Amino acid sequence: MRKFLGIIIFLSISLWGKTQNYTPFDFENGNWICHYYTKQGIFVTYANDYVQEVVRFYCNGDTILDDITYNKLYYVGYAVPTMSPATTISGYYCGIRNDIENKKVFLSLYSNAPLYDFNLNYGDSITYRCSGNPAPILSIDSVLYCSTYHKRYSYLDEFYGILSFWVEGIGSSDGLIPVNCMTAGGFLECYSENNNVVCDTCPVFTGNEIQKPMLLSVYPNPTTGILFINNNLNIQLAEYVIYDYSGKLASSGKPIDNRIDLTNFHPGLYVLKMGNYSFRIIKI
Repeated sequence: MRKFLGIIIFLSISLWGKTQNYTPFDFENGNWICHYYTKQGIFVTYANDYVQEVVRFYCNGDTILDDITYNKLYYVGYAVPTMSPATTISGYYCGIRNDIENKKVFLSLYSNAPLYDFNLNYGDSITYRCSGNPAPILSIDSVLYCSTYHKRYSYLDEFYGILSFWVEGIGSSDGLIPVNCMTAGGFLECYSENNNVVCDTCPVFTGNEIQKPMLLSVYPNPTTGILFINNNLNIQLAEYVIYDYSGKLASSGKPIDNRIDLTNFHPGLYVLKMGNYSFRIIKI
């Protein structure tokens, strides 16, 4: 299911009360596999269409903007709109940099407002970029990943009522560039570091491997009830299983006329699995 939740609901190696130094992001070696579901898209634009985009973020080289040095953040992956053919995507996204002394991370797109500010204590709040509303920190602990302890901050998702995380040196459970709105969302599937065999191995998109996930897609997403399956090659559909965001089985069965009925589901995030395919579904 969500591999990164295998990392941060992950490992479940929580070390309450462990003292540690700040763990900065390793932009020279880090790889972040992120899934985004948005209206019109983030990396490509599809007017009035919902788009699933799966990308690997990585840095290559640096750049100086306003006399400040940033790592150059790139992406590569694929986009699957509901009403248009799927396509590969890649390119330069923006600059990103550590401010280790102040425990902050900045994007060149928002140079005055940090993407992450880890000067947080219990009871402080994370602010959503979409709504501007605060999300109070519910707990602070540590997790061991890539042979390094990372401080983890837990908070309740404003829109879907699920436990979410910020993790020092890794990012947000909503993606390296967090996206969380009523009609849009994201999640971090996997994080790895080059030349660090202790980390999980994330997929490396080349433009050939990504064709397989495009053979099957679902829409509309978000959905108010009926979920349609876009079966491009008329492959035989396997039985499906649907999990809620805590990993509990919510439903299973066989699609009827390429449809799955979520009408009686509570609003929230779900994971739909059919054979080798997985989809993150938003029920509104």
